[in-house]
This record gives sequence, C-alpha cells and structure tokens, in this order.
Amino acid sequence: VIGKGGARVKRLEEETGCRVVHDREASHLILKGTRRSCRDAKAQIAGILSTLDMPSMPHNPPDDEPPAREMVIPREAIGKVMGFAGSSIKRIQADTQCHMKWDKNSGTMQLWGRADEVEA
Repeated sequence: VIGKGGARVKRLEEETGCRVVHDREASHLILKGTRRSCRDAKAQIAGILSTLDMPSMPHNPPDDEPPAREMVIPREAIGKVMGFAGSSIKRIQADTQCHMKWDKNSGTMQLWGRADEVEA
C-alpha cells in the first residue's frame, strides 16, 4: 500500500486530501482528514488491497496480434474502469484472463484473449 519510497501514499494523499500515517508498531494505517477525504482514501486503499489476493495476470499478446474486440469507453468514465493505480482493471484481467489495454488516442479498451475470456 505504501509503495516504493512512499510514492503511492504521497499520491493517495494528494488525490484525496487525507493524511495517511503508518503506525509501524501496530502495523496499520491511520487516516486523518475530513470524513470525505478519509472515505476516499479508505476506498482507494481497499482497491489496492484487493489486488493482492488476485490470480495471476494474463500473458501479454504478441505485438503483431490485433485485439479480439474493442470497446468505446467515454473518457470521463475511464477512471472508474481503471480504478486507483489500475486496481479495477487488474482485477478484471486476473479474473477473466483477458488482456486489456486502454488506447487513449481512440478512446477504446482493446481486449485480447479467447472468445469466452473476451466476452466475460
């Protein structure tokens, strides 16, 4: 959750406005801020933790393999699809074994995998 050199915590604090303190002795995090900022920080931390118990990620497709499917994702919704630090998209990929890549230029999510993986 803390990240290399505290980078993830720093980003979380900047994005939520919540101060995150690591209590090393008790081995837990203390959240300090407004109710909203603490709620937002708690949700982002839960997203990070949810990726820790995931199955393995799908293999990257070969560079020359076209995607099996492309889905248009509105730019204003991509943050929800991706999740904090990519936690949501990583969970989806691990659960379905479908490799996914966001193409910023076209606004599409590209999907690689078998038909049953892509449709999941």
